[in-house]
Amino acid sequence: LSVYWISQYFIQMIQEIICGKMLKKDYEAAREAAARREAEEKEEEKRRKEEARLERQRRIEEEKKEHYHYAEPSGIVLEAQRRESATCPYLFSIVVPAYETKEEFLREMIDSVRRQSYAKWELVIVDAGSSDAVERIVEQILTETEETRIRYRHLRDNKGIAGNTNEGIGMATGDYIALLDHDDFLTPDALYHMAQAVQDKKRQGTMPALLYSDEDKYENSGRYYTDLHRKCEFNLDLILSNNYICHFTAVEANLMKSLYLRGKYDGAQDYDLVLRVVDSLWKRVPVSALENFVVHIPKVLYHWRVHEESTAGNTASKTYAYEAGKEALADFCAGRGWDVEVAHSLHLGFYEISYQPSLMK
Repeated sequence: LSVYWISQYFIQMIQEIICGKMLKKDYEAAREAAARREAEEKEEEKRRKEEARLERQRRIEEEKKEHYHYAEPSGIVLEAQRRESATCPYLFSIVVPAYETKEEFLREMIDSVRRQSYAKWELVIVDAGSSDAVERIVEQILTETEETRIRYRHLRDNKGIAGNTNEGIGMATGDYIALLDHDDFLTPDALYHMAQAVQDKKRQGTMPALLYSDEDKYENSGRYYTDLHRKCEFNLDLILSNNYICHFTAVEANLMKSLYLRGKYDGAQDYDLVLRVVDSLWKRVPVSALENFVVHIPKVLYHWRVHEESTAGNTASKTYAYEAGKEALADFCAGRGWDVEVAHSLHLGFYEISYQPSLMK
């Protein structure tokens, strides 16, 4: 009997040894497979980045062949604007949500606001970064310039682009609230033309609810302006298929503070805002009168910086934004009581509305 149990013991030991070797072999095989997959994924990521770099370089070379050239207004012109607008009463609040902004971009953005020929402005910077980098730069600028029109707040929590911007909107004290991205910058006559547009409309008996301008892009690596975007006067059909308004935008303060931005549309929060401004106006005025309250300024007032992380440089870098835009448009349609389906068109950033039942029936 003892011989039997001893033999069973040794058989069990041998089985455990064999099983252990098999498990070890399986483990090593799985680890090697995982390592291969990781290496392949890194190689694929490297390949994609290289393709993006080459495509970016190709586009840069093509854009250099374009004939567009942005010419900044001369000092004489800016001084004349400064004198002309001295009695204009409207205060513009420029809200900038910052997040670990590169010093070069931050300084250039702030400098573009400080150089405005129109003097009645306040710059509201709300910083959701985890470091104090932005705060230190802002404090240094305030010390160097003794500028009193810049207001800064370091947020306790990062609430996303909409939530962070809303903090700045809540701080704003101006008659109009404009939005500026932390890595972009304004032309020196931007607010002058905004104020003039308000004055012109006031003489005609209306006060603009929303102002928007033309824009271009600034290729950061090559240090040149490109991709001029000349916009049309307010076009309801177009805004219901694409956010052609984009930059530079200012909204009447009371209206802005009744709407704020909605976090569920982060990435397309500006498009959602424009749609809700239009909806608000449409409830009060005939559709034919909307263009009296949504005012286009046919001048380039905004430089959208192109760099590796920006949507300007790579529209696919924020594909979620286009999905958010589709949802914002669907929400607008639902609010109007339209039974529709909204879908992406073949062109990224454009949408198609299918009415149910079809209006053609």
